[in-house]
Order: sequence, then C-alpha cells, then structure tokens
Amino acid sequence: MGKKFFSIFFLFLFITSLSGMEKLNFRFAHITNDNGLTQNHVTCIMQDHKGLMWFGTKNGLCKYNGYEMQTYLHNINEPNSLSHNFIRSIFQDKQKRIWIGTDKGVCRYVPDRDEFIQYPMPVIQVTSFAQNEDSTLFCSADLLYYYDEDSEEFLPVEIGIDKERITGTVVLAMDDSNTLWIGGSRGLVGYNSDFTRSNEVNINESNQEQTLNDNVSSLYIDSKNRIWIGKNGNGILSYDPFTF
Repeated sequence: MGKKFFSIFFLFLFITSLSGMEKLNFRFAHITNDNGLTQNHVTCIMQDHKGLMWFGTKNGLCKYNGYEMQTYLHNINEPNSLSHNFIRSIFQDKQKRIWIGTDKGVCRYVPDRDEFIQYPMPVIQVTSFAQNEDSTLFCSADLLYYYDEDSEEFLPVEIGIDKERITGTVVLAMDDSNTLWIGGSRGLVGYNSDFTRSNEVNINESNQEQTLNDNVSSLYIDSKNRIWIGKNGNGILSYDPFTF
C-alpha cells in the first residue's frame, strides 16, 4: 500500500506494565501564575538557541531563564508590543529569529530592544510555522503564507494549494525531503518545494466518514522522517512516507 500506520496502543501497555514495578519518584517543577506565568492555560512551548524557555498562553507570552519569568502583553498604546495576548504558536527559524503566532497575526521578537515587530495580516489566528531548506518561512492561518524577505511581509501562497484545506486550526511540519506537511480538519497532505505535487494521506483507518476526532491537531517529524500525527480525540498515528 505504500503506507504504514501504527496506532499507539503500545503506550497504554507500557504504562500499565509499570504498575507492577517498584514505585519511581520523579521530580517536577510546577510553574503556575503564582510563579509569574501570565495565565495557567499554556498553549505552546519553545526553547531557543540560548536555552531560554518560551511559553505561550491565552493571556500573554512568557520567557523563563530557569530562575525568573519575564512576561509580555499587548499594549494598545505600544506599537512594539505583542499584537494580541492569545499566543497560538512560537517558532525559532534557522536565522535564530523568534516568531510568535497570535490571534491577530504574527510578531517577531527583537532581542536587542526586547520588543516586537508586528506584521499586519488580513487574518485572525496564526496557528503554526515551518521553514524549508531554502530558509523560506511559512505560517498557517486562513491561508498558507510565506515570509518575503525583500518586502518583509507575509504573502499568501497562491500556487498549487487547496485553499479548502487551510481551515480551522492547521499545523505545519517540514521533513528532510523539503516536503511541507499540512494537517487540519481535512486530514494530512504534503507538498513539494514548488507546490507542483502533493501527497494526500488517508488517516481514517476505518475508511468511514471522517469525524471531528480525526482532525489533525499536532504533527511531529522524527529523525527517521516518520510523521507522528496527533488526532483530535482519536489517538496517534505514525506514517512513513518512504515505505513502499
């Protein structure tokens, strides 16, 4: 079939097998709004090249150095603040620039000035970022956008994209073959670098009508280029695009 899916039942078996083992003591650092988080609903997490942890929440952005939390909020009177307090995604690109997806477009962090550049976009939620081997940065919103380095703005990708796939919450991932994978309410599809060829993946194992539980809510590509697909209420799938 050229496709191999593995439902993640082994995770449950592994966890239940631990019940017969000696109790293991793990130490967790619990960070809440009592420790400086702007809000306890954390939507995204990223570690930058300096080792700093970034936390996006429903009410602001936080930067954590292991000891202190620095917070960032939208300020209507400050054009160099965040464009919105609901943070959807955080991404560091190959140039070590930090991009923030919000409920009102994209912001880029400027470390020298500890402030943000806002990028006006005719969209609301920016849910995900990905970057290809040519360093082109993409983000998902109502359409798929790319960052034009010359004009310093986000422009829609007009060629080869099925615009109906970019609806709702969409997640992006880039594999080693420079294929951009797009997951969302319409399943999973991969596009080559110039968007002239696509690979649509059927993630509905039962082959019945797709439900909300089959929406792709998260993507991760591992060191072997396997795609791990988190579904909205229907577990995890693993897909190997190079198995024929």
